[in-house]
Amino acid sequence: MERKVIILAAGKGVRMNVAIPKVLTPVNGKPMIEYALSAVEKICKPVVIVGYKGADVEQFIGNRADFVWQVEQLGTGHAVACAR
Repeated sequence: MERKVIILAAGKGVRMNVAIPKVLTPVNGKPMIEYALSAVEKICKPVVIVGYKGADVEQFIGNRADFVWQVEQLGTGHAVACAR
């Protein structure tokens, strides 16, 4: 069985009070997801779970990952189930 790394990036970031997907929020000048991608892509091509404004996340990441859509944001467990 092939193993993959899943990056959860579907959340809205309600508590962060931002209009963009929370994973695109800059931290030290880079979107948060960039740190995860940089670490993981040394090992494999990750699977990124997208949802809220997922097209924006896909556009930022490009072909650096495979994507799975979590159409309804029903929590972390549901996001992982979508990846399966």
